[in-house]
Amino acid sequence: MGRSSVSVSPGEHLGVDTIHSYHEVLEVNGEPCDPKMDSGYDDCLYAEMAAAMARDPGCSVPYLPLWARQRHPGLRVCVDADKASRAVDIFQRMSRGGVAKTCREPCKTLQVKTTDPTVPKVGITSLSSPHAGERWLRHLQR
Repeated sequence: MGRSSVSVSPGEHLGVDTIHSYHEVLEVNGEPCDPKMDSGYDDCLYAEMAAAMARDPGCSVPYLPLWARQRHPGLRVCVDADKASRAVDIFQRMSRGGVAKTCREPCKTLQVKTTDPTVPKVGITSLSSPHAGERWLRHLQR
């Protein structure tokens, strides 16, 4: 799972190279992979995130899919800054592989990398980065 964005100001031009890598494995870190996760890993991950957020803090990040939140009646987007911060922590931890025992690794993956061909490194912000949800959290703290 992963999402990224590149910020470009109006009137600017940015060329982006996209690199696709297809990987197929039989095991990951010595554990057999799960062919069911080839098309269901993200759903498993989001379902586990929703369950964890439902337990504590009792609310979710706004970018968790609606279907995942709806599996837990009463689970709404956090409006309290402290609870929101805990929900973001859960999202970030689980996005980085914190559910490996529940959601086994897929056997087939597609890795997509984007880069600016004119700059050695492009500023890319991932939802699993430490800055995820910062604007949302700042809004709640007002």
